Amino acid sequence: MIICQSHEDVNIEKRHLNTLLNAQVDGIFMSVSKTTLDTEHIQNILDTSNTPIIFFDRKKDIAGISTVTIDDYRGGYIAAEHLISEVYKNICHFAGDLNLEIYQNRLNGYKQALTDHHLTVKNENIIYTGSTIEAGIEAIKTLWNKKSIPDAIFSSSDFAALGACQEIIIANNRSSKTVLRINY
Repeated sequence: MIICQSHEDVNIEKRHLNTLLNAQVDGIFMSVSKTTLDTEHIQNILDTSNTPIIFFDRKKDIAGISTVTIDDYRGGYIAAEHLISEVYKNICHFAGDLNLEIYQNRLNGYKQALTDHHLTVKNENIIYTGSTIEAGIEAIKTLWNKKSIPDAIFSSSDFAALGACQEIIIANNRSSKTVLRINY
């Protein structure tokens, strides 16, 4: 087994795929990088090699490639529905990088759950964050500048959620009162 890490860089992804092909691996399991917009390098493997590719986690729709993924739409729906069941009504969503299908699906699940429970989907409650700790920190700062602060946040990205939690903890430590409460 050979494990390669692209560090979210499509150029590194391409080099790793070439290395794996040169090593004559029996197959490739891959999760595409955030920066993989053009999939020509993956299509070339299918066209010129007998090496099977299976996507996991993050995928692109390419004929001939199987996928092993979770239902991100359903996951987004369940997460939002859980917050609704806890009596939250003004739910913010950190949407992640919408170039990636998993974040699109989580956003759509969130929207559908709100709609199904007769809550308004507010565009101002959808913050396009990216998937970094820094993006979560900036997203919380953006929320604090809004007229109406949400009573709950659903983040599609673990890293954005971590950044948001860090910023909330720092703000709570600076203030004599609780600025925001974190529930897990």
